[in-house]
Amino acid sequence: MIILSSVLPLASSALRLVREAAAVVVAPVVSLGRALQHRREITALAELDDHVLKDIGLTRTDVHGALAVSVLEDPSHVLKGIAGAGHGQAVGAAGLGVRRAAVMGCCPREA
Repeated sequence: MIILSSVLPLASSALRLVREAAAVVVAPVVSLGRALQHRREITALAELDDHVLKDIGLTRTDVHGALAVSVLEDPSHVLKGIAGAGHGQAVGAAGLGVRRAAVMGCCPREA
C-alpha cells in the first residue's frame, strides 16, 4: 500500500510531462497543416471573378498579398485583417505588412 501511494504521484507527473511534450510537438504540426489548408482555400479565391471578390470585401491584390507571406505562415490572418479593416477594425493591410496597389487618378479632385 505504501509503495502504491508513492508510485501513483510519480506516474501522474510522468504522464503529465508526456502530454506536455506531445502538445509541444503536435501543436506546430497541426498549425502548419491548418496554414497549408488555408493557403489552398485562398488560392481558390484567386480564381474567383473580381466582382465576387468585391462582394466579400477583397481585391485580387489582397488575395495575392496574402499568398505572398511565407509558406509556413497562415495567409488567412492577412485576409482577415484586410477584410476587417473595411468594417471598423483597427488592423489594416498596412499593419499586416501588406501593400495595396494604388490607383492614380481614380477620384476627381475637389476645386
